[in-house]
Amino acid sequence: MQPVTSAVILQIIDAVAIVLGQAYQLARARLASSGSPVLRMIVERDHTLTDAELLRRELDIFRAQRQSYASYRWPSYSGAQRLAIVQLMRLRGWTITNTADRFVIHPNTVRSWVKAIEGKTLPGAGSGGDLWRCSLEQTR
Repeated sequence: MQPVTSAVILQIIDAVAIVLGQAYQLARARLASSGSPVLRMIVERDHTLTDAELLRRELDIFRAQRQSYASYRWPSYSGAQRLAIVQLMRLRGWTITNTADRFVIHPNTVRSWVKAIEGKTLPGAGSGGDLWRCSLEQTR
């Protein structure tokens, strides 16, 4: 008889999780076809919450991957992306530090973007400043 290794145990756990997940999906599908509007609303809410949680887990994986890069390899964002990040920050009520952590950039970078949008400065006037200016004009 072969010894049970941690890889075998992980495969068993994964298989059980898949079976339970599929059974849960089947039960949700049956409830969704129910005639009761209350049950359908509960199923839709549950589906939305499940999707949101899966997206959060996916983003956590991407963020952890980016954080493992050396700082000189961190992503550079276009002017439109910078504007979108600042808009998200304001819509969600995030702080500059929280925004920087979520997008794996330095807080001073976010501060400079906010100042540029407020008209105090224009970052990268020589390199990419025109793209930044164009993206700001497109949103007006």
